[in-house]
Amino acid sequence: MDRRNFLKTALSGAAVLTVGALASPEAEASAPVYLGRRRVQPFLDQDRVHVGVGRGRFRRISFNAVGNDVYVYDVRVDYTIGGAEHFNTRLKIGQGTSSRRLNLRYNKRFIQDVSFRYGKLPNGNGPAFVEVWGWR
Repeated sequence: MDRRNFLKTALSGAAVLTVGALASPEAEASAPVYLGRRRVQPFLDQDRVHVGVGRGRFRRISFNAVGNDVYVYDVRVDYTIGGAEHFNTRLKIGQGTSSRRLNLRYNKRFIQDVSFRYGKLPNGNGPAFVEVWGWR
């Protein structure tokens, strides 16, 4: 293969890869957005994940457990222009899995903070982390 054919082949392959890497708006909207992570203390604790306007708007949020089983209670979503939503939850999330998605009523607003109470059983299986994810 001479140099000219090699360059044509390489450039056309790069163009195909570039076009394939661009996500459609539908695929981007359905992909979750990582909002934050907190280390879970044994028994019961509470924390907040700051989101802010720069992350955009979300229709749903969910939680992931990393490292150990996690329990999530009483989720509160505060919005930037005021108002809040409260979810009286009792979610048991197994290690490596996700919670169900919580539908946000005020999905046209930007989320300021996601506050929640959480805990884990002191079972000696190591540290646990809870992650918050947003869905557009």
